[in-house]
Amino acid sequence: MSESRNNELFEKTKGWIVDSVAVIEDAYGWVEDSSDSLNVIIIDDENLNMGAYVTRSQNPSTGIYDVQSLAINAHFYEEGSDLVKDSEEGLYWDQVIAHEMVHVLEGQNTIRKTNDNGWFAEGLALMLTEGDRRVLNQIGTQPSDEDFYELVGELMPDSGADSRTMRFYAACYLGVRFLDYEIKQVGIMEGVKHLTRWLRQKKIDLDGLELGTDQQYGDLSHYIRYHLSNRNYQDELGFLKRFIQD
Repeated sequence: MSESRNNELFEKTKGWIVDSVAVIEDAYGWVEDSSDSLNVIIIDDENLNMGAYVTRSQNPSTGIYDVQSLAINAHFYEEGSDLVKDSEEGLYWDQVIAHEMVHVLEGQNTIRKTNDNGWFAEGLALMLTEGDRRVLNQIGTQPSDEDFYELVGELMPDSGADSRTMRFYAACYLGVRFLDYEIKQVGIMEGVKHLTRWLRQKKIDLDGLELGTDQQYGDLSHYIRYHLSNRNYQDELGFLKRFIQD
């Protein structure tokens, strides 16, 4: 383990976190909770096929997830380079950190009572960072929302073991892209940012309440039922069924 490499990565990570928070606030309206400390850990694990991850716990009385640490895998870092080592698609470390910081700020700005809507968090992270770039390589530089939607048919049917993980992430990304499209179809041109800001406001409104029936009004299903009823959705499950079937 190289101490100089790890120190360099740690210092760069602090800057990437600051930049990521600004980007996420602009894109999704989520803000950093300065009272919630984040422990940044540098690890070196050649057997772990990821550059970074967050650890979290759930408060049983409120249902809110608390992100406790951000682990950075130095195995994929080369001194003096911002490019993730062995990345086949030119992935940069600032994108990796921004992806993980979406999960951090999600925990600070929303109420997620279970891990069931993990697809939404992963999709938001990918939409903000590398998702659009990868898709643009396939469908050109000026795609419409419909172009993104058509990719669902190409990515969803085959779920072989070798491609299962990548297809899961692709489905998460396209699910959020489709949700963004559907929100715009009802005249809310902010798209998914309207939803993320709504989730933050609901957390503020419900802050301090015990986990119970009232908190159902701060979840994804309630937003879909309230704002997308004209698109014939009643809840998150109904949206997902249509996304997969269409």
